[in-house]
Amino acid sequence: MESVQPLPQNARVVMNSKVSWYAKNGSLSFSVKEIRQVGVGELLARLEALKQVLAAEGLFAPDRKRTLPLLPRVVGLICGRNSAAEKDVIENAKRRWPAVEFDIREVAVQGAAAVTEVSQALRELDAQPNVDVIIITRGGGSFEDLLPFSDEGLVRLAANCATPIVSAIGHEQDAPLLD
Repeated sequence: MESVQPLPQNARVVMNSKVSWYAKNGSLSFSVKEIRQVGVGELLARLEALKQVLAAEGLFAPDRKRTLPLLPRVVGLICGRNSAAEKDVIENAKRRWPAVEFDIREVAVQGAAAVTEVSQALRELDAQPNVDVIIITRGGGSFEDLLPFSDEGLVRLAANCATPIVSAIGHEQDAPLLD
């Protein structure tokens, strides 16, 4: 027999059950055959499975990482429109290397268009011979808001870029697959 783990409070579930309605006293009952958690738990499981597949293919292998230039002339920056992350990257880079230039692509960094827009910006910047490094940045957010940065297509695209990439997504505790 399977061991039954208690569900966390406010868990989203899918149930396979028989519903009974008792009109006399206005009560409803469920005879549950199966119950399983969905939502974030299911997403986390799918992301973990994808991470294992990509790792097995060697996409996260240390020897694939490209060396960052000591003093880049041009930094490609992919960020949200008028974002604090954009301002932070530019300000900190200029403090360390005032001569640095930026080739900026402002894109959607959450929602349905994010993967498409970030991917297009990454292709454009990787094709620019003068871009020495590409930074993909976005501030923190909910797990769901950061999901575009765990998209398999985007991760594969980044792994195949010739230009070194720095992923600066979310806060320290966030770990999208693009990182």
